[in-house]
Amino acid sequence: MNEKQITSLFKRKGFVINKYWEEKGTILVDISKDYSKGFNIEFNGYLNLLVKINKNFFGNECKYLFNPAFYELNNVIPKKVKNHFYIDGSICYAPPERPLNEKWQLLDYIEAVDSVINDWFNKEYIGVSKLHGLEHGEKGKIQYHYLKNNFKQK
Repeated sequence: MNEKQITSLFKRKGFVINKYWEEKGTILVDISKDYSKGFNIEFNGYLNLLVKINKNFFGNECKYLFNPAFYELNNVIPKKVKNHFYIDGSICYAPPERPLNEKWQLLDYIEAVDSVINDWFNKEYIGVSKLHGLEHGEKGKIQYHYLKNNFKQK
């Protein structure tokens, strides 16, 4: 994928592209979005994200070893496990096996992160989660495999 194709995927989900650059085999995209626009209340819903995409993600049969990483830069969301953040500060958007099993493309990752962020704002400002998040760690993997094996998509 080229820069125009990559940035158009982010724009489809309402993100503004602040900067796009490449360094050492990594594509970096600085994006932002005002999540408050989807609510009928006033709050600071402006988020700035840094997305790191290993170039091996594109056109590689083992691309799922190179999942994109998303980092929320302006620290609106506390970086806690319960808020779906890893220790390195990147956003947890799915069980590790899910993108592999479902053969995710870049748009799938963008949609997953967008959903996690929207859900955090739902919980924070409305008190209701719309997503049914899994536990983290081994418990989450067990839950994912149970759901995958017992509720297969048609």
